[in-house]
Amino acid sequence: MSLSSKKHWKLQEFVAHSANVNCLAFGHKSGRVLVTGGDDKNVNLWAVGKPNCIMVCNLEMQFLMLLDFEDIN
Repeated sequence: MSLSSKKHWKLQEFVAHSANVNCLAFGHKSGRVLVTGGDDKNVNLWAVGKPNCIMVCNLEMQFLMLLDFEDIN
């Protein structure tokens, strides 16, 4: 299949951070939550389909480059 015949959809656009976004992770179980981290030192928690973030955590870290969800058994 050629690249030009593939279809792409924009599911949702988030206005997330006041600076560059460096990392993003989707929840492992549902895929309906995600976290974003950026140069503004904020970590935002989102529910897919909701226009605003659920929670904002400000981390006084110099760099935020990796986020992930931990599986708890």
